[in-house]
Amino acid sequence: MMQEMALTHNEVLERLRNAGETLKLVCGEIGDEGCKALAEGLKTNQALTSIDLSKCDGIGDEGCKALAEGLKTNQALTSINLTNCLSIGDEGCKALAEGLKTNQALTSI
Repeated sequence: MMQEMALTHNEVLERLRNAGETLKLVCGEIGDEGCKALAEGLKTNQALTSIDLSKCDGIGDEGCKALAEGLKTNQALTSINLTNCLSIGDEGCKALAEGLKTNQALTSI
C-alpha cells in the first residue's frame, strides 16, 4: 500500500525543483524509485541544504544506494533525515557511508 502512495519520478523532480533550501517528502511520499529521481536531481541542485525523508518505509537499500550516488557530487546538502525509514538495511547504510567519503558538506544524517 505504501508503494501506491509514493510520488512518481517526475513528481519527485518537480518537488525538488520547487523546494528552495528544504525538501520534505515524509510519511511514505517516496520510495526507492523516488530516491533514484531525487539522487538524479541532487547531482545538479546546489540550492537544497536539507531533505526530510522521515517515516518513508518504502525507502530501502536500493534507494540508499541511489542517494549515495547523488551525495558524491552534491556539496550543498547538509542534512538528510531518515528517521523511521525502517526498510533500510545494512547494504543501504554501507552505501550511504561510501557516499559520505567524498561529500564534505553533509553534517547530519
